[in-house]
Amino acid sequence: MTLLARTVVLYHGDFDWPGIVIARRIFDRGARPWQFGCRDYIDAVDRLPADNRLGLSGRAQTTLWDEGLSAAVTAADVAVHEELTVDVLLSDLR
Repeated sequence: MTLLARTVVLYHGDFDWPGIVIARRIFDRGARPWQFGCRDYIDAVDRLPADNRLGLSGRAQTTLWDEGLSAAVTAADVAVHEELTVDVLLSDLR
């Protein structure tokens, strides 16, 4: 929380309901989403092999930073954990 008060923090997390709850708390404290929108989610799901997809658990959540994200997650019903997107995240840092 101290870091959030002193600088701009960009945040990326898991594309699943618990991950969205965590992201919302962090965004409420001033962080901004990084590679954490509807298009990012759809691209991440498209990169996952069909036989290696995890279904969602928990209750659907709102995504005020990107209204389309919640609808996309609900429609696809696929959890994408952050470590599965590390290649895209690292590429963005270059």
